[in-house]
Amino acid sequence: STVSIRRNVGDDAFLEFQTNALVNKTVGNDSTSIKNSKGTGKITVTDGEPLAATSKFTDVITTKYYFRPVEWAVSQAITNGTTATTFEPNATCNRGQILTMLWRAAGKPAPAIANPYTDVPAGKSITEAAIWAYEKGIITTTTFSRYTPCTRGESVVYIWKACGSPTASKTASFSDVTAGSEMEKAVSWAVEMKMVDGYTDGTFKPNNTCTRAHIAKFLYYAMGVPKASN
Repeated sequence: STVSIRRNVGDDAFLEFQTNALVNKTVGNDSTSIKNSKGTGKITVTDGEPLAATSKFTDVITTKYYFRPVEWAVSQAITNGTTATTFEPNATCNRGQILTMLWRAAGKPAPAIANPYTDVPAGKSITEAAIWAYEKGIITTTTFSRYTPCTRGESVVYIWKACGSPTASKTASFSDVTAGSEMEKAVSWAVEMKMVDGYTDGTFKPNNTCTRAHIAKFLYYAMGVPKASN
């Protein structure tokens, strides 16, 4: 079979055969043959519109890994800049910020339960997102602690739960992620979605703090934007 894909100039093409296992492959502006268990197919990739040359944010660099995720997240009103001209991609992302982004990505659903928290007042910018997170089982305690820095492990688990706790096709094993744990399931899915990678020493480093750029990238890949945009 032959599949034609139109990509943005400078963007990788992420390819998927829906009839079989996921196949991710970077290709150029040409035809590439790939082979899976159901035979050989040909995928033709042609150039579409060029990527934006600059961002409205002076601190979002076009050559950085986070450029497209940040531009996408802002365009979808999932997040915004810290000022009209800055995004602060390297600033630490806290629990309130990531869960607000997740809530916005989900369409800002109105929670159907009462406020369960002792530290989230009614009528605040975080209130609906926090209650929604509890209702979805993303947060399970009655203390929200919105300003707590978000770690790699927490971020992956939050996004995994928000996406319905999907099962990865294979387990990603890291020496610092407990086998059989909820985090292992979430991390395995995140690796499969190309949200995250491990480190060369075989660790995941779940306690490392995440930045705003990290979360934008996680969401970008969790929602399948690279595949859908090609």
